Amino acid sequence: ASESNTGSTSRMTPFRFGAPARILFGVYHQPTETKRTLSRVLLCSPFGQEAVRAHRLYRVLADRLARGGSAVLRCDYYGTGESGGEDSETDLPGWARDVIAADAELKRRAPEASRSVWIGVGLGATLAAFACANAPNQPDQLVLWDPVADGGVYLAHLRTRHKDWLRQS
Repeated sequence: ASESNTGSTSRMTPFRFGAPARILFGVYHQPTETKRTLSRVLLCSPFGQEAVRAHRLYRVLADRLARGGSAVLRCDYYGTGESGGEDSETDLPGWARDVIAADAELKRRAPEASRSVWIGVGLGATLAAFACANAPNQPDQLVLWDPVADGGVYLAHLRTRHKDWLRQS
């Protein structure tokens, strides 16, 4: 990892994980070695342009949480980003299962952490809530930032934002 104007960053490890038919990509931020691991934090990404815009926020948040002693995992859902799969193979229930798989992977990498926290923004918050309802090991804390509560309203909002972007460009 490199240094930024906020100080040194956490040690990041990019990797692939998951079932052979559903390979996911993740970035693990190892907690600072001088501190004990306080918690496991799973960052549930938003979708589409929101994910692009939130990428730096998630990276900085992961670095700061890791420097504070938390083990952090950022990952791409199946059919998105660097994960396996095609757009046509994606659906919300599958992505909710990806959240559960990512939590299991994070627990495997940081078993010493006693607390589990899931943080989601936008559609990532909605996926975290759906996953939490079916997770064999529910998180101790669930942070939902601007979850998508109505799919139709969300799609209309995305359409409007896309049209605005096209007009401006």
